[in-house]
Amino acid sequence: MDLYGKLRHFYYYNIAYLSHIIRPSKRRIGIRILNSSETIKRINEGYSVARFGDGELSLMLSGESIGFQKNSKELAERLQEVLRKPAKKMLLCLPGGLANTEGFTYAAKRFWIWYQYMNSEKLNALLDGGVVYGDALFTRFYIDRRDKELTGRRVDEVRSIWERKKIILIEGENSRLGATNDLFDNADCVKRIIVPSKNAFNVYGKIYKSALACKKEADIFLLSIGPTATVLANDLCSAGVQAIDIGHLDHEYEWYRMGAKKMVPIKNKSVNNITDVAIDDMTDNQAKKYNDSIIERIIRD
Repeated sequence: MDLYGKLRHFYYYNIAYLSHIIRPSKRRIGIRILNSSETIKRINEGYSVARFGDGELSLMLSGESIGFQKNSKELAERLQEVLRKPAKKMLLCLPGGLANTEGFTYAAKRFWIWYQYMNSEKLNALLDGGVVYGDALFTRFYIDRRDKELTGRRVDEVRSIWERKKIILIEGENSRLGATNDLFDNADCVKRIIVPSKNAFNVYGKIYKSALACKKEADIFLLSIGPTATVLANDLCSAGVQAIDIGHLDHEYEWYRMGAKKMVPIKNKSVNNITDVAIDDMTDNQAKKYNDSIIERIIRD
């Protein structure tokens, strides 16, 4: 971002916050979003999840690319299709900060107030006020939350999603979800499909075909491949498969275990906007367990 862009951002960021203090109802988005616990309860009732975070919304609203996915007409259209005509048993999720900023850190609260201020008109036109949305931030249970003492309970709620289930992770190269921690230790079985860490939508057909080919091996699919996961979750749900877009959930768990105060690099894993390449020094046992769990690697065309 150039100097003009930074100054413009600073100006609107502070105008938005002052406007919120003076007139809290101004530029509000007229939607209802469940809290994280209610969202997880729906998931445990068998709902799939397609998450629309600020990245996915930006792809639709402004046409801008994001860090790990270039925008395209097809991707924007597929995202809008999911939002307007979701599969049966699909829970559409939006960031809870669009409806309620209580419980967030000061920085996170300001961000969501600013985001609403800048995008409320477009969002109100895009979203359906009659739909009850889930909270896309159920996967963001640590860094942006003010009360860190509740993190353990939040983690237990999230882990209940795959309790005693056979799961297939669809993740980017070097994401290595749960490979060096105990996040998925309560699952019966963990398998993986590895896809490109950037621009995964470019090989969407291959990813979808691979997932369908092994759907009988899983009780649930967990997806961590950016905006591609939003589309894939809906398509798998249409095919009778429960699929949950879990985003950066593993990163949040790692930061929680570290006691980190902000987003920092994570050993052995790539972290979007921080480091693209993971340091590869897993133990022999960790590396073997990780490699043995891989069903397929999908590379770029």
